Amino acid sequence: MKTELNPAEYDAHVVDRVNGKMVYEVHRSQARKLIRSIGKRGQMLTVTFRKKDGSVRQMTGRFGCHKKAAELNKTGVNRNTHADFPQYERIMEVTAGVRDLKGKFRAPECQFRTFNLDTLIKVNGAGSEFLVYGTPCYSE
Repeated sequence: MKTELNPAEYDAHVVDRVNGKMVYEVHRSQARKLIRSIGKRGQMLTVTFRKKDGSVRQMTGRFGCHKKAAELNKTGVNRNTHADFPQYERIMEVTAGVRDLKGKFRAPECQFRTFNLDTLIKVNGAGSEFLVYGTPCYSE
């Protein structure tokens, strides 16, 4: 049985309640801990962050799928230098299944992606929404 996520562990403060979902504010320094905690529960999460070009990107996936990532890294398929820097975190992005031009259904794809914790805007997971605030923690 999965236990509830305790927002007090991440110094999260209640902001609002929207459609039965609690909305919290969490400091950027606690974001990695929060994401990994949701990932240890095996739950899906959605992260929203700002890309280098300034656009906003949203990814839905799972965290903690290291076995498959290690296999891909050995073959050289998933070499990503960003994953070695402390400001980046890696999740396995799951995209929805779609129909191709011929009308055939294509299964969902799973790909490993990294995102920058310094540009993180919000995290949705464990039945709650966490708005991230604070100055970048990992930039040099």
